[in-house]
Amino acid sequence: MKKILIVEDSELNQRVLLDLLVNNGYDFQIAASGEAALIALAEGTFNLILLDVVLPDVTGFQLCKMIKSKNKLKNIPILFITGLTDPENIVQGIKLGAVDFISKPINNDILLSKMSIHLDAQEAHEKLIENLKFQKLLMDEANNRIQTGLTVISEILSLRKQDLKAGLAFDALDSMQERISIISKVQSVL
Repeated sequence: MKKILIVEDSELNQRVLLDLLVNNGYDFQIAASGEAALIALAEGTFNLILLDVVLPDVTGFQLCKMIKSKNKLKNIPILFITGLTDPENIVQGIKLGAVDFISKPINNDILLSKMSIHLDAQEAHEKLIENLKFQKLLMDEANNRIQTGLTVISEILSLRKQDLKAGLAFDALDSMQERISIISKVQSVL
């Protein structure tokens, strides 16, 4: 179940959002101030934040900046819910890291649609990060196996070199060992 942090000081708006989230299967927590939101974020895990711009202790813009500055929290999508819909406020919020704006009074269908879009995008982002980590592990393992193979080949060539007495064969082995050494160095860079 997706958990939503509602940062809203108006009890009326809290009830509207609470009813909407409960009726649509979301888990939630309410914070009525920036300070309460930061405490909730420190103690819990959230998939999305619904953030009012006008709060009693800080602005939603300030809180958004604080949230986005923390590594643990920076990937949580923030949707501003506000009556401030002039372009300057929207641009400011987007520049601070918000993913969207919802105008008050809240249209339930629009809010649910935007929440769904951003929650799906966040989930896809998390899966992509996990896939990239897995691919890196596979690449590291392949690189280790190649390195081991090159080391074994180099050691075999060293032993064979000692057994060979003909000058041409000796020179050919030197050249092959140099090539293996170069390939090994290239692999270690990858």
